[in-house]
Amino acid sequence: MNPIRLLLLGPTHWLRTQSVYHALAETMTAESPDTIVLAQPLKPYLCIGYHQELASVLDRQACARMHLPIVRRRVGGGATYLDVNQLFYQCVFHHTRVPAIVERVYAHLLAGPVSMLRGLGLSAELRGENEIEVNGQRIAGIGGGRIGEAAVVVGNVLFDFNYSAMTRAWRVPSEGFRRLASEALRERVTTLWRELPRAVSPDEAQARLIDEFARALHRPLEPGELTEAEKRQADGSTCTPTARGQ
Repeated sequence: MNPIRLLLLGPTHWLRTQSVYHALAETMTAESPDTIVLAQPLKPYLCIGYHQELASVLDRQACARMHLPIVRRRVGGGATYLDVNQLFYQCVFHHTRVPAIVERVYAHLLAGPVSMLRGLGLSAELRGENEIEVNGQRIAGIGGGRIGEAAVVVGNVLFDFNYSAMTRAWRVPSEGFRRLASEALRERVTTLWRELPRAVSPDEAQARLIDEFARALHRPLEPGELTEAEKRQADGSTCTPTARGQ
């Protein structure tokens, strides 16, 4: 089969970590290359799922005090805090080149990240439809959906996680509820640097992830670039900051 285009954005502007894969999906046709994007945001930010109501999940005043911009993505999943201590992987494939059933799309495109974690010595498993867990704890945030002709699955490798910032950003009915939710988050979500006896660098994780994606998908990954049309679309992507709380 044709190679998968690999876009290595590296540490980059926070909005670019969202706008690029949205642009790929928005411009995709059957002739477009299937693409995997790897990136890290230089500035922390918050991202909410396509169907979430901002006012019900995040406290905009608290986010402003922490100088955290908010963006809405066009795929599912929940609100999450994102920063440079996470490596994003964003799979944008033409819908005719992935399984037709949603559960199988996730299994197909998340096999590489699961294998990467196992290669580091973790007992990673894909649970439910799209949860990657280690010893019963989530170690990645996953979202997915259909944008135009593209099937999109996005996730991250958590090296570390700012539990405090995430819980302060939540809109909650009381501070007592926030404390309970914070404890539950720490019990439910783990990280690579918490689980492993040695720190794994983002460069090492990225190299392993590229190898495992190629192995799991039975297709080589070849570094590429955005086309001019994709660059223009990324500059005007429908993935925009929620400046007015929409």
